[in-house]
Amino acid sequence: MDAIDALSELFTPAGILIGFYVAVATYAFCRDCREWWQRRQVERLKHIEQHSSTVEVD
Repeated sequence: MDAIDALSELFTPAGILIGFYVAVATYAFCRDCREWWQRRQVERLKHIEQHSSTVEVD
């Protein structure tokens, strides 16, 4: 019965509100991480293109 009691605590208005805030914060954090990762990849590709265009292969 302890597990059922613990689950019933999660579905109180306060528990639902806390869960909502955690979900929104996680989504915002993941979105920021994705944007950072995409910027990093673009910068890395620009760096590689810049150096590959200066290197001549015989």
